[in-house]
Amino acid sequence: VQTAKAELIARFELSDAQAQAIVDMRLRALTGLEREKLENEYKELEAKIAELKAILAVRGLVEDDYMKVQFSDNLKSVVMDILNAHTHIGYSNGSHTSEDVFLAVYNPNNQRPTGFLESTEMAGYMFDLLGVPGSLKELTSNIYVKSDVLLAGHECVVEPGKEPVLVVDGKVRVPANRSYVEKDGKKIQLSSVSVYVPKNKTFYISKEVLGLL
Repeated sequence: VQTAKAELIARFELSDAQAQAIVDMRLRALTGLEREKLENEYKELEAKIAELKAILAVRGLVEDDYMKVQFSDNLKSVVMDILNAHTHIGYSNGSHTSEDVFLAVYNPNNQRPTGFLESTEMAGYMFDLLGVPGSLKELTSNIYVKSDVLLAGHECVVEPGKEPVLVVDGKVRVPANRSYVEKDGKKIQLSSVSVYVPKNKTFYISKEVLGLL
């Protein structure tokens, strides 16, 4: 510092006070730069720490996932829950996601749906085009009834498996995801598919089944 002052005084013919002021100003600037550099390094360290903590947290979650899969009685459901948690895709069931999708429609009469539509609205659109009598709500209430409601008073047992089977009174078998029932060793066609929902362990079946008991 003293050498710098001396050179300033000799070169620019400054007073001692003037040279000291210039030196102090440069020191303050250097101190400011050093402080900024340290602050940036601190921010980088904070970001790195946050990143490492996130990695460790994910590692813990993955280990938990392994345990869930290992001791699962319903692997499909467990994997679906894991995907939901990590990807935030939002699987509504095991066959598709609940993300928005683009729809391509061909209709010879130009009766095309437009804009943003819910899947239930698309079902109504197709129902109307098919010319099915009655309303979609009425049809749904006839072909997708909760088995414990429709079959109240009957003995119902669900046989587990890849495709569960609802056994009613020991004589009528209602396989999941099929449009028939089995009675006396014969297949009897239904007008709709019987659906099994693993989450609530419930069958949704047609009222036709009741007439076969």
